[in-house]
Amino acid sequence: SEEAARLRSQLAAAEQSEAKLHEQLRSEIQSRAAAAAALKAETAKLAAAMEAEASAERRMKQQMHDVEAARDQLLKEVDSLKRSDAQHQQQLKLEGQSVSSLQTALSANVSRLQALRVENERLQQKEDSEEHALADQRSKVAAEEGVQKKLRAQLASEQAA
Repeated sequence: SEEAARLRSQLAAAEQSEAKLHEQLRSEIQSRAAAAAALKAETAKLAAAMEAEASAERRMKQQMHDVEAARDQLLKEVDSLKRSDAQHQQQLKLEGQSVSSLQTALSANVSRLQALRVENERLQQKEDSEEHALADQRSKVAAEEGVQKKLRAQLASEQAA
């Protein structure tokens, strides 16, 4: 009877210990599941950020291509203006037109050249702005990668424990 009581007491203690272990295991499983869900969410955010960066890079490449095409067009127009200016000068000499007419034609060409320079500067500023935006996007992706790496390290640490 005393032996049976002692055994029952040991059995009750073992059952309590087992219940505590089950509770600890359940808590650990929940903790790891939450960490895995957080890591999965960060991974999704990183993938979205990387896709946004790739999209921004594609847009910037297209815009740079557009800027180069616009510059080529501007250079063609400058050449055309130079030829036109030379033709005007020759025509004025041949026809004996007044200096006033020549100055008017030159003034118009100068105005067009100035307008082309302003447009070229605007395109350069746009290109600089796009490069800055891409650099900002890359910084955001690097920050997201840092957060993901930290969460992975935390998960690995918890799994090792």
